[in-house]
Amino acid sequence: MTILDFFIKWNNVGCDFDGYYGNQCMDLYRQYVKDVINCPQSPGVGGAKDVWTTYLKKYFVRVSNSPVNFPKKGDIVIWGTGAGPYGHIAICMDANVNNFISFDQNWPLGSISHFQTHNYTNVLGWLSPITKII
Repeated sequence: MTILDFFIKWNNVGCDFDGYYGNQCMDLYRQYVKDVINCPQSPGVGGAKDVWTTYLKKYFVRVSNSPVNFPKKGDIVIWGTGAGPYGHIAICMDANVNNFISFDQNWPLGSISHFQTHNYTNVLGWLSPITKII
């Protein structure tokens, strides 16, 4: 599945990948990894922020947030605890050094999958898939 197909399929639809806790940001991340990146899932975590350290190095390159870089379409953006005790995770759609639009779920709290504009406050960085995303 292409990233565009994924966005179309899941936009304004709740995604509960694991069947627990309702529609969480981690569910959308895991569905994306399965459908678009087509690689194994990262280990179970206590919160989205933990993907920053438990990601599968064979499939992703980790890029730390800085004032001079920004994620590419298809990168997985990860927030730390400044965004809440569990952090947050979303898929980048478009970005520049000032802000970005990502495909989110549960931001704001309780929301289903949608496009959301963000600044880089509390963003740890992003995971760039090693395989090409079309």
